[in-house]
Order: sequence, then C-alpha cells, then structure tokens
Amino acid sequence: MNRLTSLSEEPLVTLTFGDLLDQAAISWPEKDAYIFSQTGCRVTFKGLKEQVDKLAGGLLAIGIGRGDHVSWVAGNRPKWIVIFLAVMKIGAVAAPQDLCFFEYAETTVTNTLKKAEVKVLIVEAREDGSTPFHDMFGTTEGVERGAPAVERLPHLTTLVTIGESCHRECYTLAELQQKGEDEKLQERLAELQSQLSCHDPALLQLTSGSTGLSKLVQHSTHAILNSNRYVALALHMDQRCRAVFSTLFCNVAWNVCHPIITGCTFVVPTTDAPDAEDILSAVQDERCHILYSLYVKNFYTILHHPHLQDFDLSTLKIVMTGGNMVSKALVTTSSRVLPHVTVAEPKGSPHRLSYEPPAADFHWAVPCFPPPFPAVGY
Repeated sequence: MNRLTSLSEEPLVTLTFGDLLDQAAISWPEKDAYIFSQTGCRVTFKGLKEQVDKLAGGLLAIGIGRGDHVSWVAGNRPKWIVIFLAVMKIGAVAAPQDLCFFEYAETTVTNTLKKAEVKVLIVEAREDGSTPFHDMFGTTEGVERGAPAVERLPHLTTLVTIGESCHRECYTLAELQQKGEDEKLQERLAELQSQLSCHDPALLQLTSGSTGLSKLVQHSTHAILNSNRYVALALHMDQRCRAVFSTLFCNVAWNVCHPIITGCTFVVPTTDAPDAEDILSAVQDERCHILYSLYVKNFYTILHHPHLQDFDLSTLKIVMTGGNMVSKALVTTSSRVLPHVTVAEPKGSPHRLSYEPPAADFHWAVPCFPPPFPAVGY
C-alpha cells in the first residue's frame, strides 16, 4: 500500500476500525450511519458504537479474541453491521458468508468452514427456534459450549444465533451483548484495542470460483480502509452524502464501513437483495446522492424500468456500478435517461484489496468528480 498512487495527496491512514468507530461516535453521535428502509430502523453512530462495544465484550467473555475467525450468515440488517465491527474491534477475522450459504451442498459448506478455520458461527434462528445449521448437520444436543459442535468441523467451538434458539448449546447474540456490558470486559476491550495493528488480518472472503476452485483472500484493515478512503475521495463522499447500498453486505463486505470512515449515511433498501424498485424508492424517499455498489445488470434494469420517470431522482448525482464490464451503450443510455447523473466504474479495486502492496504500476481508475453535494443539509 505504500506504493499506492491515486488522484489524492492524502496520506494513508493507519487506524483500526475500532479507532474509526470511536471517532465517528464522537464526531457525529446523533447522525444516522445506516438507514434500513424496509424496517424503518435508523442507526446513529453513537448507537452503533454502543451495540458494537457490547458484542465485542461478549465475544471476549466467551474466549474469542485476536486472530480468531468468526463467520456469520445474515441478511442486510443492523445486526450484520454490529457483528462485522465487533469482530474487527477485538482483532478477530471476519469471514461473512453468502445469504444462501446453507442452500449449498453440505460438502461445500463443510469445506468452506474448514478452509476458513471458523471458530465462531453466527446464524439466524427461525421463529420456531430451529436453524439452517442444525438442519444440515443435525442436532448437537449434549455438546458443551466451547467444544467442537460437529466432528467434521474441528475448528468450530461456538454457535451463536440471532434470535432465540431451541438448541441449548447455542449462545444468542442478545446474551453475548448482555455479557459484554460488564465494566471489566469493557476495560479489557479498550486495552486490547490499543494493542491492535491496522496490518492485522481483518477479513476473509472466498473468490467467485470462476477460474477454478474458490480461494480464500485475506484483507488487512489497512488495505480495506485506504481503498475505501480513496474511493470516497474520488466520489466526494463525506458527512453530507447519503448513498444507497445497492447489494447484499456479504457480497462486498469491504465496502460496508464507509459511514465510519467518511461520516456519510448508507441507506439499505431491503434485508435481501434489492430490486430496481426498492433502489429507486430509497433514492427518492431518503434524497440520496449516490447509488453505491450497483451491479451492472441492476443498473440496466433501472435504466429500462417502465416507471422510472415516476420517481423523483433529482438528488442523485453518481452511480457507481461494477461487477461486470460497463459498456459504452449502457453509459450512453444513462446519459440519455438520467442526464444529470455521472457513471463511475471502479477498475482494479479487487487487486488493491487483495494485495498489499499492489503492483508498482497500479493506478486508481475512478475519475475525480466535482463535489456534487450541497454545502448544507445532512
């Protein structure tokens, strides 16, 4: 990363995500960090820090700490963000899985969890208390907490559910957060946080498998943070900006932390993958400036939506799209249908996230736009 070239003279940042969250809670305590449109939930920076600190303390209470691998399967809801940042705050390694993870073959799920050496797995419990994990691997009744839950998963020692579970060996997320309120645990958390390095491993993600078997890619906080900072600088994302997060958190986990980096607000349309109407409604209802992490196929659908003109998109300034090649035809269509919107395509970001330092000839390809946001407002 020290050889990174960009359009900005800004120096690279060497903070951890725990440091950033603490600073954000001081700088913008009552400002919305995340807005979840489907449920109406609004999470302030102060409220986010409180929830994260409790869960981080709870993870420490059950013996999870620096370097341990924590995985979870959940939709786009506040708990996803809280888990992600709590894992980061104790120096553990986040390994979020696809929302459809337990729809894969058992061998795929087993191999993924083994390859990632997952120690803690967090899953959503259904209304009847059952979980997709137990559907696949069978009951683990009689297994003590802290012991391997399944013989085929030797690294897995702890199961946690979001919501009440009928399986007694599982902790619940609420139970961990209650444990984490202990004053001594919070003191221990603060001490641990002071020892962490931005160069510690922070995130594990599987590649798509398009070139063969999926591989695990490891990212440091330093890589994630500075990649996101330079994207934000290019797009002029700051505390005045509201951006629609246009895909599932698990698909682009390294992008979900923009609010604590820049002070912007992410608007999350739905708990599952949003469709064109969900995204357009979010822009209109929350007066958003950016469509962020919008897949090309979804951008195409939006541009050809039969009722596009019925939505008030006057605040929208930038569409950041990717996941496939952005054709000239798509950009031409956008300039005709949405003439006030600039299309941004981040080229090369996977390389910068995956390798530290990057190749000497690497350059950031997002153009630098004039500031699109009003001087007053959010």
